[in-house]
This record gives sequence, structure tokens and C-alpha cells, in this order.
Amino acid sequence: MKKTILLSSLLLLSNSSLMAMQTNSSWFGGIDIGISKVSAIGNAGINTIELESSSLYEGLKFGKKFDSSRVYFNYNYYNSDQNSELNSFGLTYDFLIKEDAPFIPFLGLNLSYQQYEEKGLTTDYNKKSLDVSGLSYGINIGALYTINKNIDLELGTKINKLTGSDDVTYLSNNAEIDADLAIHSYLSVNYNF
Repeated sequence: MKKTILLSSLLLLSNSSLMAMQTNSSWFGGIDIGISKVSAIGNAGINTIELESSSLYEGLKFGKKFDSSRVYFNYNYYNSDQNSELNSFGLTYDFLIKEDAPFIPFLGLNLSYQQYEEKGLTTDYNKKSLDVSGLSYGINIGALYTINKNIDLELGTKINKLTGSDDVTYLSNNAEIDADLAIHSYLSVNYNF
């Protein structure tokens, strides 16, 4: 928890100081379509428990773009199978590496709340669902391609460490299942206001 608070404080501090130095800014909104892979792990006696969910997702983002950076809020809804429920919302900061070019690579940080629930567990478990929702933090890498002054295409990946956990009994052994990693790869269309 201390790492999460420290990371979010550093993200907000660096973001506010960088934005204060930049003069040109514009609002933007976007629609994401992507694929996500989320995993959770734990140990129950001699048994290792590994849970994984992959799904397509749609997302919305809204934020502000500056000379060499951008910050935005995002919400993602995952079309997971009937045994998983995934959603996330959070804050992302990206440093735009090349400012005035049609192709703009970026590198950034994100902090979000990731809902991750596995349902329909087998009878080897003492309950029917497992909820490892919690905060997540990670890095972003990708590129924007400017089509015109109002429309950008974006291709990117976010790699997040998840912090949620849940207790479960598996084959008569107590275990704590920890959310592990989430990898999101996406294509986005952004509109600059």
C-alpha cells in the first residue's frame, strides 16, 4: 500500500510540475479497443494456483494534451467470459517523445483500480468466486499517429502490477491468491477538441 501511495504521489507531482511549464494545451477524448490478459497466483500447500483471464475490451478516455505530455482518465469494460468479471478506471500520464511530427512515440505511467473476479470455481475451492480487485500501477508504451489536427490513431500497451488478493481454501489447504499482472494492448481513435 505504501508503494501505491508513493507512486501516485510521484505521478501527480511530476505531472503537475510538467504541465505548469507547458503553454499549449487542448482537450481530447478517445475510444479504445483492445485485448487484455490478467493473471493471479497463489500457493495452497504443495499446490500452485494459477488463474488467468484473457478478453477483448472497450474503453473511453478523456484528458488534456500539452506540448510534450498528456494526462487522461480512462474507463475500460472487458468482454470477459462467463467466469470472469473485469473492469478498470484510472489516471494515465504519458510523455510525448516527439512533439511536432505525424508519428509521436510515448512512454508513461498509470494508476488505476482494477476489478477482477473469477466466478464458477471448481468444487476444489471452498467458495464459488474469487475477488482479487485492487489498485494497479504500471507503464505505458506506444505511439500516436496524427491523421489531421482533430484525429489521432493510437497503438499502445500497458503493463500493470496488480495489488488485490483474496483468501480461499483449495483442496483443504488455506491459500491467499494475489492478483499478479495485467497486460493491455489496444488501438485507439482520439478526437482533439
